[in-house]
Amino acid sequence: MPKQYIILLTFPEDDTFLRILSIPGDASAKQLHRLILDAVAYPPDTIATFDIVDNENNLQKELLCDADFLELSDKGVPTLLMDDLSVAELFADPEHLSCLYVFDFFGNRAFHLRLFNTEHTISDPKVVQKRGEAPAPESEWDAADNDIFSDDADLSFGELNEDELYDSEEPPYDSEDPPYDSEDSFGV
Repeated sequence: MPKQYIILLTFPEDDTFLRILSIPGDASAKQLHRLILDAVAYPPDTIATFDIVDNENNLQKELLCDADFLELSDKGVPTLLMDDLSVAELFADPEHLSCLYVFDFFGNRAFHLRLFNTEHTISDPKVVQKRGEAPAPESEWDAADNDIFSDDADLSFGELNEDELYDSEEPPYDSEDPPYDSEDSFGV
């Protein structure tokens, strides 16, 4: 009979943030992913991974939320889909392995998940307790919303002195004196 898993979700950059989640052990990691998104009020299409790391933070296994991202993962470790692993399997070795929920790839930020208890009666996945504000994900795509890319932003760099563009004493490339043999540029 599956156990109910009580999981602490923390964020190392903010010690006031905490979520306590309750989910059956036979639920999929994808269901846990959806529960976390609900707990932190992120959109349901948020891309995230579960990263299983050892005590030295070496990646041991990665779980992706969508099969479309399998080809993008090339970290040299087993890569699975969240649908393929249960919560019980995700926390199979809590003494030697830790689970991270990477929600911000560009900022390299993640929630830490820690198994707290497995002795409760089976119930539906739910958020048991919330404390603190969830961090806003930062990404390259957020830059498009910033003012630095607005039409009236000042992107001028001022006057440039040609001498400041080069690190060495050598003059810049002169088209009359190419730095290669133009007659034999392709080894012919």
